[in-house]
Amino acid sequence: MVDPLDGTNGFIDGNGDFAVQIGLAEDGECVVGVVYQPLTGVLYRALQGQGTWIERPDYDRSEHKSRTSVM
Repeated sequence: MVDPLDGTNGFIDGNGDFAVQIGLAEDGECVVGVVYQPLTGVLYRALQGQGTWIERPDYDRSEHKSRTSVM
């Protein structure tokens, strides 16, 4: 399953409340899940039976704001 733009209203409003979601199911069970928030660069991922992780990039918030205002 791929949802390339979960949170259409957040995307349209420009408030950053949207994400790309990817999931893999085998025999009806979710085995992999990934959620990526493009504006913040935060990546959530999970593997069945192995755990969950959150990856956050190191970035300067003032620099991030200037980049989003250009978009």
